[in-house]
Amino acid sequence: MKRKRFKSLKARSLFIIILCSALFMVAATPSVQSFMYDMFHPYLVEYVTQKTSDSAILMSTFLSLSNNAVRHPARDLIRKYFPQEGDAAPTREEINEATENFLEPIETSFSVSSEETFSCLSYPAMYLDGVGIICSPELQDTAEMFFNSDWFHDKLTNGINGSYYPAVPDAGGNTGDWFCFMISSMGHDVEHPYSALLLTPREDIDRLWRNVSGLGITDTAFVNSDYDTIYTSGGFSMTDFEWMTSDPSNSLQHRIVKRETDNETYCSVLVSFEGEGLRFITRFPNGLFASIFKTIRLKLISLLIALIAALILIIFFILRRMLSRLTALSDKMAVVRDGNYSVRLEDSSDDEIGQLAAGFNEMTDRIRENVETIVEKERREKQLQYNLMVSAIDPHFINNTLNTSTCLAALGRNDEVIQVNEALIIFLKDNLKMKSSKTFDTVENELNVLEQYIIIQNHLCFNTITLRTDVSDEDRKLQIPKFMLQPMVENAILHGIMMNKDKNGKPVAGVIDIGISRENGRINLTIQDNGIGMTPETVERYFYSDAKAALDNGASGSHIGVLNVRTRLSLLYDDDYSIDVESAPGKGTKVTVAIPDEL
Repeated sequence: MKRKRFKSLKARSLFIIILCSALFMVAATPSVQSFMYDMFHPYLVEYVTQKTSDSAILMSTFLSLSNNAVRHPARDLIRKYFPQEGDAAPTREEINEATENFLEPIETSFSVSSEETFSCLSYPAMYLDGVGIICSPELQDTAEMFFNSDWFHDKLTNGINGSYYPAVPDAGGNTGDWFCFMISSMGHDVEHPYSALLLTPREDIDRLWRNVSGLGITDTAFVNSDYDTIYTSGGFSMTDFEWMTSDPSNSLQHRIVKRETDNETYCSVLVSFEGEGLRFITRFPNGLFASIFKTIRLKLISLLIALIAALILIIFFILRRMLSRLTALSDKMAVVRDGNYSVRLEDSSDDEIGQLAAGFNEMTDRIRENVETIVEKERREKQLQYNLMVSAIDPHFINNTLNTSTCLAALGRNDEVIQVNEALIIFLKDNLKMKSSKTFDTVENELNVLEQYIIIQNHLCFNTITLRTDVSDEDRKLQIPKFMLQPMVENAILHGIMMNKDKNGKPVAGVIDIGISRENGRINLTIQDNGIGMTPETVERYFYSDAKAALDNGASGSHIGVLNVRTRLSLLYDDDYSIDVESAPGKGTKVTVAIPDEL
């Protein structure tokens, strides 16, 4: 037999959706990735260009803050060394103080983002004609190397006036460890020529360019208006600068110019205004886009998976709404299968499931009506059968009672005849209640009728029968099947007490104890006598064998009361009752009947 993996339609539907989505992802991912790369390539170029522009903006911010900071201390120091006409001659202390102020490291700090601030220290130095080099001891070698460089002497030949960003060479003639800004006034007609430097460590400049280094771009350069390479990384140097000035009409700061070849792309950003001509340049292979796309691809695939997952959820929620209605119908059908026909399915939709729900409700209504009709018919049949069984007891009991009255009358015991007849009248009046379909009565009324019955039996028997009851006032109000105790007592008298003789053959006085109690939702009726008792075979035959079969087999002349009680209990409670018998020859009998405490 083939085993079903999913019994639930909801689970099966979800499995199919997920499986189809996974197969689609496996089959479509390569094509989707190629399509995405082609689609995103222009944006990737723009992304890298923007990263270059971001680094250029940071560089521009740094230059505007740090370079201006050196101008005022430099001019103040020059005035101390060369006072203007009308100024008082400065003291040595004032000159030293101005020198210390000038040589104080300049801190440049600005916010990069809401979570990060850039900060670095730059160090000033000065060449003052007639004075020499003024700098801190740590910068002495660097300052001398710069002021003795060919670049500086070439500028002196034509005069140096204005702002410059020269490269500071190291001992080997390469760009050194410092980034340099210079303001100078060393023309031929200048009265007090000077050149002031501001030196910034290269590693601090590297931090300004982390936007591109973070992408893996190692070829960067910073060039001045003369296209001298002020700063470079990765051995990158420019030879062709015409493409950077291909759009001279646009002189705005941060103007971006790109040049793409088959293998690589160049990007130039104007850091300053056109007059200064400072440019930040990057060069990167076109394969960089594929590397960047790997990161974006993961995000795109994650997004695609998220979209498919969202689509699955949407489809599942739509299906769950429909399947939950089918599940509700299945659950209601299970309730009906268990015998509850009063259940209804609330579904006001006009679709196919709504029509199923309407048909289900109509079906359960008809089943319930049919069941109620059948139950009512069976109840009437049981009531009729029950009453007929009680009627079967009447002739048996009345015959004995009338015989007793006849015997008493023949003996002239008229008072006792009256007593017996009155007891019979009370007994028969109570029996009429059964004829009016009163199936249950209180324990109190049943005991009263039983007392009248004992009065009759005491006149019928040759021995005395004592009835003792152990019933609380609360239990006397319990409802039990009517005419339940009397047949059991009658059976105890006829087949137990009346047959009990002593050694001399004389009847032994009879005692019948009636006990009624409640326990665990059941009512226990106990009838105990001191009669001759019964053998296990007799107990089995009349108390445990099929009662209906015993009646059908003509057992009406012996133990009719027991069989009648058992049959009536079956009609009232089906199998939800029990009879327990404790008996042995010569030791009396104790019968306990347990019925549900329903009323």
